[in-house]
Amino acid sequence: MSFKIGFKLMDLDDLLARSTNPDPMYMDNRANVLKGLYILSLGEFWFEIDGESILKRHPDFMAKYPQDTFEVGIDYQALQLFTDIEEFLPVVLQSVPRELAEVVGNGSWIPWKAALDDAAGGSGQNNFPESYRSAVNSARSWWRHRELEFWYLVAPPDIHIWSPDLETVCLHWDTRNKRVEDTLTMIETNGSIESTRSAFLEAMTEFRDSLLGALSGRIRELEQRELIDADGEANLRRQLELYRNQFDTALAGRIDDEQWPEVISALRQLEPLVGPLF
Repeated sequence: MSFKIGFKLMDLDDLLARSTNPDPMYMDNRANVLKGLYILSLGEFWFEIDGESILKRHPDFMAKYPQDTFEVGIDYQALQLFTDIEEFLPVVLQSVPRELAEVVGNGSWIPWKAALDDAAGGSGQNNFPESYRSAVNSARSWWRHRELEFWYLVAPPDIHIWSPDLETVCLHWDTRNKRVEDTLTMIETNGSIESTRSAFLEAMTEFRDSLLGALSGRIRELEQRELIDADGEANLRRQLELYRNQFDTALAGRIDDEQWPEVISALRQLEPLVGPLF
């Protein structure tokens, strides 16, 4: 299976038509739009598996909120996903211990984690006795660190990416039962794919180059239409270079700082309460 990240920037005229807020304290103020690369990246983005988006909006949601949605993916600033992935990559590229790789690979981890959350009273709660609370936090931490958080969405998809070894990267997604006011926000699907590390890094660099290339073209368009002056162009290009440098640093990875013995110990401690995992 092949994996890539797709995106489409909003038409510049449509973006400027939205930028009518007279208050300079807000992002949708026209002057702020013209000097901020982040704001200029508004559009939609999606994850593709074998050429098909796994983040398609549900028809019921599009019918209920036609002015705010795109069909293929998530409508937001593409640079938000870019920076989220940048922060996410160094952790994703760390390999997890063999014991964890096995339970995720054989399908045991997802239902066990769901049972843990149910027993704890929800993913954000910890209803276990005091003596177990530290273990619950440690048991959840490694998976949470490999979750791509769409904090800006009301009903976000679940996407986790991890490396079972230094040659392989895995992705798991779940868009089932994502609702706003009882309306499904996405077409329901879930699954997992496995990619070589080199193919995954190629997909990341392709996303980097295509998005930053599109934003470079947007800067040229602003200049050609005399919507920015030379200083404005220079400022936007400095931002562009900063985004590139930070992403490239993330691609290089980092030293593994996960407390793996503590995580494994916590999971084993919780097995009598939640059920067998290993």
